[in-house]
Amino acid sequence: MDVDKIISKIRNGDFKDVKRFIKKNPDKVNRKNSDGLTLLMAACERGNKELITLLTKSGADLNIGDEDKWTALHYAVENHKTDVVAFLVSRGANVNKQDSCGDTPLHWAVMNKYEDVVKVLLNSKENNNLQVNQQNNEGQTALYYACYFGQINIVELLLQQNGIDVNAVENKGWTALHVACEHGQTNIVELLLQQNGIDVNKVNIEGDTPLHRAVLK
Repeated sequence: MDVDKIISKIRNGDFKDVKRFIKKNPDKVNRKNSDGLTLLMAACERGNKELITLLTKSGADLNIGDEDKWTALHYAVENHKTDVVAFLVSRGANVNKQDSCGDTPLHWAVMNKYEDVVKVLLNSKENNNLQVNQQNNEGQTALYYACYFGQINIVELLLQQNGIDVNAVENKGWTALHVACEHGQTNIVELLLQQNGIDVNKVNIEGDTPLHRAVLK
């Protein structure tokens, strides 16, 4: 049975043949299908903890990426499988792995507004060296995303992290405060202004400060 068929069975919830395949072919657990997916990625997408455990015990690579450089952790986050995220993190999955756009699992958790997943990832910081200020290809951090999407609870969680950079600048010179002002996130703006070292006069490449963006908006 080829990998495409096995992954199809995983996605359809037909795990009996899959488990048999894994036990008989542990050397094939990291093979990819035509889209670059591994069995572990499909299992994380589905959220079957028993199958995921079997795969990891059989040598599944936690950090291998698909064609878009998504890892099993990216799939677990995107599909809101919080318990699977916690399991992968506990097994040493690379929490800082970036996809082809530079987004980490934390970026995706924030974009999807999954506060519970964000908490799991942040709680792994000490053991897994989570880079809370990691920037994607556009220079955007998780804090930037949280401000953009108006997720004040997630903003609060991020601001509690040691070493959080409230003045991180994306490729066009925008900070978290710029984007919060741009989108009228008043509560978030007030919260950011309470942070030590916040630079209210930061100028983007257009010459605008956060105040300019608030007025223009």
